[in-house]
Amino acid sequence: MWNSLSHCKGYLQHPHEFINNDARSHPGWTEMAKSMASKSNQTRSKSDPVSSVPQHFLLYTLVFQHRLHQQDYSYRHCALFFLPASGRADGRAEECVGDMYHVQGAPFAWRFEARQNDDPFSSVSLRSRHEVGHLLHAMTRHAIHRLMRHVPVRNADPEFNCLQWVNEALQKLVGEGLITAEQYEIAMDATVQMKLEDTE
Repeated sequence: MWNSLSHCKGYLQHPHEFINNDARSHPGWTEMAKSMASKSNQTRSKSDPVSSVPQHFLLYTLVFQHRLHQQDYSYRHCALFFLPASGRADGRAEECVGDMYHVQGAPFAWRFEARQNDDPFSSVSLRSRHEVGHLLHAMTRHAIHRLMRHVPVRNADPEFNCLQWVNEALQKLVGEGLITAEQYEIAMDATVQMKLEDTE
């Protein structure tokens, strides 16, 4: 299992090989982070209080690409997205509204962020997504939010990044019995590949 990080040890212990610190300090990276933070603030204002009604959710891992750096995989960013069964507006699959969780920032200054009532599938920055599967039992949005908020943000580790946060978040979901160990393994392998794959 990925608890030992054996399947992707090089990627997760040495993330500078594909998401280098110089890229994250580049003005373009900062611009993307500010833009996503601005959207997040707007989204949060619409969604409070967090729903306390149990629902069934479909989980995705997402990989975003900075629109001005389409050929550079060091500008890719990972997140988790929880899509409620009722999240498809007007029955149209392209309008998928749910809750996205990730960390944003730079080494030593990462911060947890929740974007509620979000539709990342319509974002021009979304490069690819992996469907992990349905959570194994119904959850409230509040309970999911609480789980994600308690995933560690390891700012003491200079090599911590968004991919490592997604890894630990998925492990927490396994520990809570919400996804299987097999789903976790497949999701992490797929997410790493999405981050590293060449742009066509």
